[in-house]
Formats: sequence, C-alpha cells, structure tokens
Amino acid sequence: MLANNIIRQFLTQFIGLVSGFVISIITARILGPENRGEFSMLLNTSGFLCLLFGFSYGTSMVYIIANNKMPLRNTINSFGVLVFILIALCFITLFFFPSSLYHFFIPQSGNALFYLAILFGLFIITVTGILYNSVLSGKKLFK
Repeated sequence: MLANNIIRQFLTQFIGLVSGFVISIITARILGPENRGEFSMLLNTSGFLCLLFGFSYGTSMVYIIANNKMPLRNTINSFGVLVFILIALCFITLFFFPSSLYHFFIPQSGNALFYLAILFGLFIITVTGILYNSVLSGKKLFK
C-alpha cells in the first residue's frame, strides 16, 4: 500500500515536471524572449499573491475536515467566506493601492490595468481551486 502511494506520488511529480518543462519550451518558442518574460512575471506574481493572501488556509481546511472538527457544511461555509474576504483583499490591494508600491511586479510594456485584471483572475482561480482541493483531500476523495 505504501509502495503504491510512493510510486503514484513519484509518477505524478515526474509527469508534472516533464510537462512543465515542455510547456516552458513551447511558450518560449511561441512568445519570444520578451513576451515569455512578461508571461513568467505574471505567473510568478500570481504565485506570490497566493502566498501573501492565501494564509495557508488549504492545509488547515484539510485538517479540520479530516478530523471532523466541525460539520462539513459549516466548514465549507466558513472557508467560503474566508475565500471571499481574501479575494476582496486582493482586489483592494491591486486596484486601490498606489501602483508605485508594486510597479516592479507588473510588466511595463503594455496596459497595466489588463495585467492587474489577469493577476486578479489568476488569484481567484487559484484560491477557489485550493478550496475545492482541500475539501476533496479532507474527505479523502482526492489523493
């Protein structure tokens, strides 16, 4: 049982690593050096936003669900409100703080509002995905 889980984990990470490498080569060829740099900057900034505003709620949610600390419906509702608050906090930070504080996170060649909207969209997708993944992992429906 343990050996199967180790092999499955290794194969999953290996496939993710290889596909990430292949996608990196393809995007570099299609976008060119400058646009590939902007693309990488947006993805890295999105990851930084998720670390900054994520507060590691995914791991705590898995723990609460797996150990039945709260009823499932209450847990999902509570963390859903937390996700909404995190999304609102990210929106306020990106669109209402002076851009001089974080201008180095946004590519300078192009429409800054477009890049902010992309970052906000990536944040929403990532945080919502963490919510779903945490529920499924906590219920042991997804490994």
